[in-house]
Amino acid sequence: MRVIQSLGFQGFIASGRRSGHRPGTAPRRRPCAVACAAALLGLSSLPLHAVQITATYTGASGGQYGTAANWDVGQVPLNAGVNTYYAQIGPNKVVNYQVTTPRVVDQLLLDVGSSLNLTSSSLIQPTSLTVLGNALIAGSVNANQATFNALGGGTALLGNSITASAINGAVVRIAAPAFSARDLSNRNVMNAAGSGSVLDLSSVQTFNSAFNGGNVGSTNSVTSSEQANVYLTGTRTIIAPASSVYNLAFSASSGASIDLSSVQQISGLILDSGNTFFGADRGTLSLGPLVVANRVSVNLQNQSTMTVGGAAATAAITNSTFSVLSGSRLSGASLVGTYAARGLSGSNLLNASGTSTVLDLSGLQTIDSAFNSGNVGATNSVTASDNARLNLSGVRTVVAPANSVYNLSFSAISGATLDLSSIQRISGLTLETGNTGFSADAATLTLGPLQVANRVSVNLRNGATMTVGGWSGNAAITNSTFAVSSGAKLNGSTLVGTYSAEGLSGTTFMSATGNATVLDLSGLRTLEAAFNNGNVGATATVSVSNNAVVNLAGVTAITAPANAAYNLAFTATSGGRLDLSSLQAIAGATLDTGNTSFTGDAATFALGPLQSANRVSVGLQNGASLSVGGFSGNANISNSTFSVTSGARVNGATLRGDYSVRGLSGATFLRAAGAGSVLDLSGLQSINSAFNAGNVGATNSVTASDLALIKLGGVNTVVAPANSAYILAFNSGTGARIELGGLQTVNTASGGQVAFNVSSGGGISLRGFAAGNNVRFNAVDAGSNFSVNGSLSLLTGSSMFAGAGTRVTVSGDYSFQQAVESAMNLDAATLVFNGSGLQTLELGGARIVTLTNGAAVNGNFGIGQLDVGQDGSATTVVLQDWINNGNRSGGLGESLYLNGVAGGNGLRIFAGSVLALNGLDLYTTENGSWFRMNDRFTAGVTQIAYDQGFITLGVVPEPQTWALFGLGLAALGVRRLRQAARST
Repeated sequence: MRVIQSLGFQGFIASGRRSGHRPGTAPRRRPCAVACAAALLGLSSLPLHAVQITATYTGASGGQYGTAANWDVGQVPLNAGVNTYYAQIGPNKVVNYQVTTPRVVDQLLLDVGSSLNLTSSSLIQPTSLTVLGNALIAGSVNANQATFNALGGGTALLGNSITASAINGAVVRIAAPAFSARDLSNRNVMNAAGSGSVLDLSSVQTFNSAFNGGNVGSTNSVTSSEQANVYLTGTRTIIAPASSVYNLAFSASSGASIDLSSVQQISGLILDSGNTFFGADRGTLSLGPLVVANRVSVNLQNQSTMTVGGAAATAAITNSTFSVLSGSRLSGASLVGTYAARGLSGSNLLNASGTSTVLDLSGLQTIDSAFNSGNVGATNSVTASDNARLNLSGVRTVVAPANSVYNLSFSAISGATLDLSSIQRISGLTLETGNTGFSADAATLTLGPLQVANRVSVNLRNGATMTVGGWSGNAAITNSTFAVSSGAKLNGSTLVGTYSAEGLSGTTFMSATGNATVLDLSGLRTLEAAFNNGNVGATATVSVSNNAVVNLAGVTAITAPANAAYNLAFTATSGGRLDLSSLQAIAGATLDTGNTSFTGDAATFALGPLQSANRVSVGLQNGASLSVGGFSGNANISNSTFSVTSGARVNGATLRGDYSVRGLSGATFLRAAGAGSVLDLSGLQSINSAFNAGNVGATNSVTASDLALIKLGGVNTVVAPANSAYILAFNSGTGARIELGGLQTVNTASGGQVAFNVSSGGGISLRGFAAGNNVRFNAVDAGSNFSVNGSLSLLTGSSMFAGAGTRVTVSGDYSFQQAVESAMNLDAATLVFNGSGLQTLELGGARIVTLTNGAAVNGNFGIGQLDVGQDGSATTVVLQDWINNGNRSGGLGESLYLNGVAGGNGLRIFAGSVLALNGLDLYTTENGSWFRMNDRFTAGVTQIAYDQGFITLGVVPEPQTWALFGLGLAALGVRRLRQAARST
C-alpha cells in the first residue's frame, strides 16, 4: 500500500476501507452496486445483500490471476453470486489472466511497474475481463486474443509509466481522461496488432510522453499494425518528450489505423521539445483539428492515408516535416494556418513522391523558413516527385531564410505537380535575406499571383512547366534568376510589374535553351540591372540558345548597370529568339552608365520601338537577325555600336532619329562584314561624332567589308569630331557597300575630319551634297566606287583621291574648288555621269604644251576615264570652268585631261549621250595616243559622233539633242550664276 499512497490513490484506498475490509480480518460483505454484474456472470437473480471484497495479489510475479492461492483472501477476485471484488495488484508484479468465459470485477488497482496480461487459451473459450467501476491503472495492460474493458466513470491511468497493448484480435478499452508515459523511455507504450485488434482509449484527452532520460534518440511509440485500430479520438493534447534528443512515435501499418481526430495541440513543455513522429505504411492516421503542432514529423508510404483537420482558429505548425510516398495521401485542406520552419536547417520540410501520391496542405497560408543557423549553403526543401501532387494552393506568403548563405528550395521532378497558385509574396525578413529556389524536371509548378519576389531562382528543364500568375497591381521582382531548358516552359505573361537585378553581379539572371523551350515574362514592364559592385567587367546576362524563346515583349525600359565598368548582356545563339518588341528606352540611372549589349549567333532579336538608347552594343553573326522598331517621334541613340557579320542582319529601317557617338573614341560604331550581312539603320536622320578625347588621330568609323551592306539612306546630316586631331570615317571594302543616299550636310565646322573610304571593290552611295572643309573621299583598289545620286561639289578644304580602277559615279553636276592638285586626284579613276538630264563637269587642269603618247598626265586635275551615260542610260554633260582652280593663264581657261584606264581610251560616250565641250579644251587618249578633242571639229561643224553618242563643240547641241539639252538649260544658267560668284 505504500506504493499506492505514493501515487496519490488515497481515494481508491478509502473506497476499500468503506467496504469494511481490514487487514488480517475477513472482508465484510455489502450489497453489489453494479446490477449488470449478475447478467455477466449468468446468474438468474440478484441477492438482496451483495458484498464487495477487497483482494490483494500476493502471489509471485508471473503468476495466474485465476489461482485463488495468489490472493490474500484465498479467492479469485471475480464477481460471482453475492460476492463482488475490488482486485488490487501491487507494484512490480506480472499477473497473467487466462480465465475462460467473460468475467467481471467491480474495481481494479494495477500499481506502478505491474502488468496485467490477458490471454485466451482458444478462440472457442475467449478471455474477457470487464471492470465495472473504478479502474486505477498505473502499469501495463496487455491483451492477446482477449478482451479488457475498463469503462467505469472513475477509471484513471495514474502515474507516468503506463503501457497498453492489444494483439491477435484482442480488444482493450480504457475510459481514462489522461495518459502519461513520462517515466518511460524507449518503450512501446501502446500497441495494437492483428486483424480485429482494438486499443480504445478514446476518453484520453491528454497524452503525455514528456520523458527526459535514456539514450540519445530514445523513442516512446504508439503502434497499430496488421489491420488493428488504436482509438485516441478524444485526445486533444499530445505532449512530446522534454528534450530534442528524444522522440514520440505514432505508427500505423498493414491496414491498421490510429485515430487522433480530436488532437489540437502537439508540442512539448519547453521550446527545446522532443520530436513527435506520425508514420504509416499501408495504414491510416487521423489528426486534428490542429491548432498548434511543433517538431512534428509525418511519414506516409505505400498507399497510406492521413487526415489532418483544422480548427476554426488559425493553426500554427512549427519546425515540422511531412513526407508522403508511394501512393499515400495526406488530406489537410481544412488545416488553415501558418507553417514555420525557423528551427530547422538542412531539412526536407514537405515531400511527396510516387504515382497517386497527394500531400494536400492547401489550407496553409504562410510558409516561414527564416532560419539563421547551420552550415553555409544549408537548405530547407519542399519536394514533389514521380507523379506525386503537392498542394499548397492556399499559401500566400513564403518567408525565405534570414541570411543570404541559406536557402529554401521548392522542387518538382518526374511528372510531379507542386501547386502554389495563391502565392503573393516571396521574400525574407531583411534585405540580406536568403535564397528561395523553384526547380522542376519534367514536372509542373504553379506560382502566383505574385506581388513581391526577392532573391528567387527558377530552374525548369526536360519539358517542365511553370505558371507564374500576376495580380491587378504591379509586381516587384528583385534579384531573382530564371532558367528554363530542354523543352521547359515558364508562362508568366500575366505577371505585370518590374524586374530589378540591382543586387546581382556576374550572373545569368534569365536563360532559356533547347527546342520548344520558352521563358515568357512578357508581362514585365521594366528590367533594371543597375548594380554597382563586383569585379571590373562584371556582367549580368539574359541568354537564349538552341531554338529557345525568351519573351520580354512587354518590357518598355531597360536600366543598365550604374557604372561604366559593368555590363548588361543579352545573348542569343543557335536559333534562339529574344523578344523585346515593346522596348522604348535603354539607359543607365546616371551619365556614367554601364554598357548594354545584344549578341546574336544564328539567332533572333526583336527590339523597339526605341526612343532612347545609350551605351548599347549590338553584335550579330552567322545569320543572326535583330529588328529595331521605331516610334512616332525621333529616337535618340547615343554612344552605341552595331556589328553584323557572316550573314547577320539588323532591320532598323523604321528607327527614325539621331545617332550620337560623342562619347566614343577610336570605335568602329557601325560594322557589317560578310556576304549577306546587312546593317539597316536607314531610318536614322543624323550621325554625330563630335567627340573630343583620345589619342591624336583617333577615329570613329562606319565600316562595311566582304560583300556586306550598311544602309544609312535616311541620314541627312553627319557631324565631324570636335577637334582636327580626330576623324569620322566611312569605310567600305571588299565588295561591301554603304548607302548614304540621303546625306545633304557634312558638318566639319568644329575642325574634325570626315573621310569616305572605299577599297577592294567596296562602294559608298551618296546623295549629292557640297563637301566642305576636312571632308575626304578616298577610293583605292580596282573596283572600288563612289556613287552620288545628285551633284557633288567639293569645296575648299575637301579632297578626293581615286586610285587606279576605281569609279566615281554622279547623277548630277561634279565640281571642285581646289587649287592644289594633290587634293583632287582622279588621274587613274573613272568618272561616270549617269543622270537623266543635263549635267556639268568642272575642269581645272593647266594647259600642257607638249604631251607624250603613252604617258599619263598626273597632278593636273585630270581624270583616268570619263564615261558619259551608261548602257541604257543617256545624259548630257557640259564642261565648265566656272571656278579658278589656279591654272588659268594668258586669258585662257583651264583644261581637262583624260589619261585612259588600263590601256583603254580616256573617253566613253554611251548611246544617246552627249558631251558638250562648251568651248573648253579636252585632251584624251585613244589607243595610248593623246589628241585634242576640239581639233576633231572641221570648219562649220559643231557636233560630231563619238563612240556611241555625240560631242558638241559649244554649249548648244545639234537639233537631235535639243530635247535633252532644253530640259536642263534653265538649271545650267542658275548654276553658272552661283558658281561664277565663287570663281576668281
